[in-house]
Amino acid sequence: MEIPQSKTERRREARLRKKQKLASEGKAMNRATANQKKKQKKAKETKDEAKALAKRSEGFGPNPPGMTKSDRKEKYTKKAHEKSAAKNRKKLHKDTVCFQCREKGHAAVDCPNNDGSKKICFRCGSNDHRLDNCPNGSDRTGSLPFATCFICKETGHLSSKCPSNIKGVYINGGCCKICGGVDHVESRCKIEDKRASYFERKKRQRDEEAIERMGEYGGGLMEEGEGGDEIGERGDEEKASKKKKIVVF
Repeated sequence: MEIPQSKTERRREARLRKKQKLASEGKAMNRATANQKKKQKKAKETKDEAKALAKRSEGFGPNPPGMTKSDRKEKYTKKAHEKSAAKNRKKLHKDTVCFQCREKGHAAVDCPNNDGSKKICFRCGSNDHRLDNCPNGSDRTGSLPFATCFICKETGHLSSKCPSNIKGVYINGGCCKICGGVDHVESRCKIEDKRASYFERKKRQRDEEAIERMGEYGGGLMEEGEGGDEIGERGDEEKASKKKKIVVF
């Protein structure tokens, strides 16, 4: 004969069955959640791989598959040259003074205050070339209707020809060493005879300085009859005239 359960026992069994049911449902739910997270992670990885492959194909990411050693060398050599060139440009323009904004660090052509009108030929207004390559004449004198002066902001002349600019192209002061003008540098001086003599004089001066330096540091290279034997004899006499020092212990 089966003994009937008490009310307390029946409640305990009911609570136990309920816990087991919830546990089984929770496990199933956890498995479903885990599977869903795995699918999401895999989809994200696939998407990231597709993006990385697209970047590699465009050359912005790591080396694309199949790149040879020579291709990698060429790629990274080019990058190194570009980086070095940018660094050298920055160093080169370190003391350059802009004619437009009068600030150091860049030239007028790279000035951040430039607008589109500064990138045209000052004589004919073409965007294909600059004044130096203009077929109508590269001379900076004469009519320049498309030029805008950095000093007075008027059109028709360059800042070097502006009547309000007393320093001309020499922002820090100075003048042409040939004629004394301030609207051009020595290489553009119009006085051809004086310009030629000026550069010849500078060349002679450099040659003389080079000869003096060779005389100071290259005395041993002289041939006989040109002072070399005399120098050798004098050196021998100086050595013979020196007395030996005797140390007594």
